[in-house]
Amino acid sequence: MNGPTPSQLILLSDLRSMDKATKVRFLGCVERYDVTNGILILKHAYPTILPPIDAYVNVEHVLESAHSTDLQTGAWVNIVGYVGTKSRDKVHVQAIMMWAAGPLKLDEYEKAVDARKLCDIVGQYQA
Repeated sequence: MNGPTPSQLILLSDLRSMDKATKVRFLGCVERYDVTNGILILKHAYPTILPPIDAYVNVEHVLESAHSTDLQTGAWVNIVGYVGTKSRDKVHVQAIMMWAAGPLKLDEYEKAVDARKLCDIVGQYQA
């Protein structure tokens, strides 16, 4: 059965370890929106033991469906997209979907994504 490649649910900090062109889904907080270039700069300072990383998300293809509140500083948004170029402190992502996170219990989200990653790791060793 053929179909679209599923996205991997990750934390924004995991972007640094993803291969280029990997389809990902992550949550981030809007730091700022570069209107000229259609780039949404997202942050999520978790886990705190890692150096911070910014996601530079090209949202040109999803702007039609975006609400103005999704682009405002402090808004939490979900992104599905493809990993692009990376440097030490930033990763570029081409968004194919974006939506507001809505009411959010951030600590519960972080624990859930960490638990899912652990299950994936354990599953790989058992296979």
